[in-house]
Amino acid sequence: MKTFTFVILLLFILTACHIGSRKKSSALLEHSNLEYISKKIKKHTNDTLIIQGQFLGWSGRSCKYIRNCAFQTTRNDWAFRDILGNCVYVTGGKPGKLSYIHDNDVGTIIRLVAIIRQNTAEKIFLEYVGAKIIAPPTPPIEKEEK
Repeated sequence: MKTFTFVILLLFILTACHIGSRKKSSALLEHSNLEYISKKIKKHTNDTLIIQGQFLGWSGRSCKYIRNCAFQTTRNDWAFRDILGNCVYVTGGKPGKLSYIHDNDVGTIIRLVAIIRQNTAEKIFLEYVGAKIIAPPTPPIEKEEK
């Protein structure tokens, strides 16, 4: 029930924020794989995407950017990694209290709501609509010394 309420609230906010924007979102898409989105970009451009993955802030560590991924367009764009390790840049906002620069926030699991966009060079990026923090980052496993 909480997820349903969250989605309805985000759709309401999305509609209110994007009235009069250059291109409106046409469909709601829930997916876990950014590579699929990049392969079907013509079909899904301007669709709203709900996807779970990791907030990486300005750290692109261990990222495998999807093909046709746009580079950062603003200083505040940040990297997002899906469950398969594919990454894309997100523009237009970030999950509330998370920091672009603090390593403590890198790897935080979020449920991202964003609009799939393409720039004039047909490169893919996500436009932030909202996010919910699901879990804190998992600390790296330290090897025991013998």
